[in-house]
Amino acid sequence: MKIVSTFKDFYDYSVCPCNDDEVTWVRNTNLAVKVDGNRQVKKCGVFKFMFSTPTQYEVPQEICDKILALEKEIREHVYNGEEILIVGEKIYSLMHVKTVDEKNVFAFVWNGENFEVYLPQCRNKEHRNGTKLICDYELIDIVDKFTSKNQIKSWLKEYGVKVKDRLNDVLYHEDIEYLTDGYINERLNGIKNRIRHVFHDVPLIHINKGVYDANPNIVLNPKLKGENWEKILNPVIIYQEIDMFLNDINLKERIVDVSNHDKIVANGFDTKSSFRNIK
Repeated sequence: MKIVSTFKDFYDYSVCPCNDDEVTWVRNTNLAVKVDGNRQVKKCGVFKFMFSTPTQYEVPQEICDKILALEKEIREHVYNGEEILIVGEKIYSLMHVKTVDEKNVFAFVWNGENFEVYLPQCRNKEHRNGTKLICDYELIDIVDKFTSKNQIKSWLKEYGVKVKDRLNDVLYHEDIEYLTDGYINERLNGIKNRIRHVFHDVPLIHINKGVYDANPNIVLNPKLKGENWEKILNPVIIYQEIDMFLNDINLKERIVDVSNHDKIVANGFDTKSSFRNIK
């Protein structure tokens, strides 16, 4: 897969045995759209995030219209504070779970089978244009779905979080709901299928819903370098998923319908006579 883009990402130079140089991906600059509660596109532009100073450009109206078609699906099925990344046909979910006293922060990543739990370690890094928060993610555990609040309490105690009686006094309600979501695969696959129906040829799609903001942000073909996902996801797997997705689209475009007449001739038969009516 050849990547044509105005920016470099962390998976660009990954080596994949499935690599096909016949496939070229023109990775357009990030398209960011935000939808408000009145079903109106609040922002529809291209954003380059640099030290929290976005620069906005114009985006085709057809993209905005497609986002509006997804508005209800996303608002109803994405948790506040949840980040979703669709990579080809795979979907990931990331939720930063904070204790109410804000003494502990865990990053839970759902990979389709279980939760990978990371411990974020953040620091401020000085740049010539300002200060940027840089976080490293240390994998500390892999757990299955939490089926009850008691299971969450036991897990928190194992990692030194003080839990007396009520779990609601320790974690925010939205975080508890996310961790005990027994239908997380069904929910995420439903979101993915709905989005794929609209953006069937976009390999990377990022959805972010703020903790205090019910309005989702959708970014097509985002730059992942420097974001949380870079520290969590394997670059080879990301490259492979995108490559397979684009190859599948390319293969479908190559398929040509062959008429019955051409099939008969290709197999050496005569179109003027048949085995049923031999004379």
